[in-house]
Amino acid sequence: MSGFTGMPPPKKQDMFQVVVVDEAVAAHFPPGSKLVGARPHGASFWTRTARIDLELSDKTSYSLFMKVATGDVGLGMLRGEFNGASALHKVIGDGIPRPVGWGTYKSDPNSHFYLCDFVDMIDELPDIRRFCQMLAKLHHDSMALPEAPEEFGFHVVTYEGTMYQDVTWCKKWEDSFLLHLQAFIDQERKSQGPSRQMDELIPPFLEKVVPRLLRPLQTHGRSIKPVLVHGDIWYGNMATSADTGEPLMFDPSVFWGHNECELEPFMISAWQARLIVE
Repeated sequence: MSGFTGMPPPKKQDMFQVVVVDEAVAAHFPPGSKLVGARPHGASFWTRTARIDLELSDKTSYSLFMKVATGDVGLGMLRGEFNGASALHKVIGDGIPRPVGWGTYKSDPNSHFYLCDFVDMIDELPDIRRFCQMLAKLHHDSMALPEAPEEFGFHVVTYEGTMYQDVTWCKKWEDSFLLHLQAFIDQERKSQGPSRQMDELIPPFLEKVVPRLLRPLQTHGRSIKPVLVHGDIWYGNMATSADTGEPLMFDPSVFWGHNECELEPFMISAWQARLIVE
């Protein structure tokens, strides 16, 4: 699918790499369980990923999926993913692998981890209609959560890949969207250096285009209720459960926002081609 989007595929894990199961990771294992093995698994743009197999106290098998990242950015990424995935799991249950924990290695304070249930996935896109039904359920039902806020944002900084999102609480969706956008612009400039094109295009976009499109949503008596959004829905973050055949989402970049912002990542998704055909 990378040929359709022009994006390179994520890096597959080195299957001969030794997976270290740190003491801090083992602290999240079910009581009485025994480690059977740990091996690299899957592919990732930004992290090392592994499968950890356990034998529970009743002799049944149980597996975890682990991500490992380093440095301050890695810590922020995995802390944000745990908090975001936990929020999604409250609403859509098995639609996202159950978060188990996150933390920092005791043996290496520069290494950080995220754990969730291991879910065997089919390497194909989920049924479009069932996936969209799950996404609609997330948006609709999240508004009924006791902790559903009246403002846009999130209580923990979340990341899209290695780029942080500015999720400062805002009463207006326009302000929240501008903060998101400005954070990405600032990080792009820091990474790639100055750009005359960006300097010419960005000010009118931020000062004219965004207000004209978003401000009317919350003026003249109109209102928007924040919903919980995955934040990075594209073909690389969705799959089908091998056990149930049901759709799955993962690798979220969660915040409370406008439900329509979920559509943006579709612009780079090969899934869009199937939507057009149907």
